[in-house]
Amino acid sequence: MTPVLGNVRAPLLMSGTNAIQSLIGLGGAAIVARSLGPAGRGGINTILLWSQLATWLATLGMGRSQVYFLGAWRNEAGKRDALFPNLLAQALLSGLGMAALAFALARFLAPSLGNGVWLLLLIPLQLLSDLIGNYLLGTRFYQTYNAKKIMESALYAGALAAAAYAHHLTIGLALGAAAGAAALSTLYSVLRLRSALELHWGSARWSAFAESFRFGWQAHAADLPRMALNFAPQLVVTPWLGLRAFGLYSAALSLAGLVSLGSSALAATCFAECSGLNGERKTRAIQRNLLLAVCGCSAAGAVLALTAPFAIRTLYGPAFDESIPLARMLTLWAVVSGIGSVLQHALYSCGAPLKAASGSVSGLLVTCAALFVLLRPFGMFGVASASILGSLFELLILSSAAHRSIRKQQVHQAAFA
Repeated sequence: MTPVLGNVRAPLLMSGTNAIQSLIGLGGAAIVARSLGPAGRGGINTILLWSQLATWLATLGMGRSQVYFLGAWRNEAGKRDALFPNLLAQALLSGLGMAALAFALARFLAPSLGNGVWLLLLIPLQLLSDLIGNYLLGTRFYQTYNAKKIMESALYAGALAAAAYAHHLTIGLALGAAAGAAALSTLYSVLRLRSALELHWGSARWSAFAESFRFGWQAHAADLPRMALNFAPQLVVTPWLGLRAFGLYSAALSLAGLVSLGSSALAATCFAECSGLNGERKTRAIQRNLLLAVCGCSAAGAVLALTAPFAIRTLYGPAFDESIPLARMLTLWAVVSGIGSVLQHALYSCGAPLKAASGSVSGLLVTCAALFVLLRPFGMFGVASASILGSLFELLILSSAAHRSIRKQQVHQAAFA
């Protein structure tokens, strides 16, 4: 039995890393919530949310390309070695564009940001950090990938704790802590890649860049509706229901998100490893990852639904009691979304990223329609219900697309066997 099919060590370790990272994140969130209350937590999370969206847009899908082509070009050293210098060039160009966008955002949000100096640094540093993280994943250097994630979260949470202890915690300081954590974890990753001889650095090649960019923009186009599907409900809470409501909603969401710890790890390893497989081996690997995602997400969802009251009150205090029923509702959303993520990455590993877009677009349309109907009468609970309906519809379409794609590959291989 091959390591890809028989060994689940990598996704298990990555799931453990995600769990540690989430616990650290919950600790940092608890510090903010107890220091600044629901409104303060909502303010910080709103700004970080916008910076994450800007960072994601700036990658242009090149992170996905790094993962896919480091597997697909494993035996083509010339093309593979051009990926890292291409990554740096893309990070520089996109970083300049995002710096301009950060300046515009800083002017718009200046009263909260203290002139937005930290946001100006945060977006480019997060962009480079994300691209390096995908490079680690593509080279299957999972140990450093996991260490990078834990380091970045720990540095950020530690800075928040120190600021809160000194009674100097502000939104601007939180942004500065996030920027510093991204920079230090990226530096650590590059040094580890170089020392382990996993940093494949050759001459930049336009042909390799063009091919990876073509896959990248297709993956980006497929990611866009799924990002909108996940973020659209959150984006309407603050303008329509206020910062306090978003603070309560984000507290529930942070707990429900624990459900997807295993599925995100399975999606990442499925994409990285299945990109280099073909035929029956790829089919069996995808099926194994999907089965583990269904079982793991369902079990985690049941546990979190039962422990939501204790977890919310322990982490955030009695001021967040309204988040308890929201956390239970969003747990169902997290289960469905986690399974859908594995299916989406399975389609990426088949070299067909645009096929994944159909499910996300359909789910987004359902979510928007549900928000229009449910937001005003049901408030935060209407937002949670819209998220559940959209993700269920997306899962249905993705399941059908994945089945057709895998079946097509099997038929193609049989025809040329």
